Amino acid sequence: MPSSFSADITGVVAQHLINGGPLLVAIEPDSDSGSFEQLEEMLGVRLGNGVLVSDVGQVREDIGHSTPQDRQNHATGAFLTHESNPHLSTRASGTSQLLFSTSSWIQPVGSAASLFTPTVLSNDAAFGDVNNNAILDGEETEGALVLAGVSVGTAGRPFRAAILADSTMISDRWLLHPTNGLFTKDLLGWLIPQEAPDTEATSDVI
Repeated sequence: MPSSFSADITGVVAQHLINGGPLLVAIEPDSDSGSFEQLEEMLGVRLGNGVLVSDVGQVREDIGHSTPQDRQNHATGAFLTHESNPHLSTRASGTSQLLFSTSSWIQPVGSAASLFTPTVLSNDAAFGDVNNNAILDGEETEGALVLAGVSVGTAGRPFRAAILADSTMISDRWLLHPTNGLFTKDLLGWLIPQEAPDTEATSDVI
């Protein structure tokens, strides 16, 4: 997702959802939430405040030594059961790690919040660092924050949408990680289901 959407583009995306189309939204912490408001109302989520920081589950950029950036590289094995995540959600907790880098987080909100289902959480030590000082302050949110989830429309508006709190986790670099690749493959398969072959079709051989 770009840092901002024009009203025209937001309107086109919203109409796509109204028509029942699938949507993949990958948000970054510096995204302009104002341009996302129309979609927020439909999807039932908004961007949480701050960049995700944690002293637990860090992923080092340089194996030789740690850097401040490592605290924003988050590995999590907290998967919730959902058909969009059939493989990882059935594995024992912590056996597979999904990688996020400079992630935001997702908060259900509004009258459409019931349409949203979380599928991936951070660890309990994570927090949204609003003022970029890497210290948990009183106004910042801490705990198992939502990093990914899905929204499913109603019968009259049967869209499917996947919302990720980090676009980097599906970039070329991070998709090389087996867990990120498997998660993305399953998610896209849920977003755009493949029709089953017609097993009743037969042909006569002469």
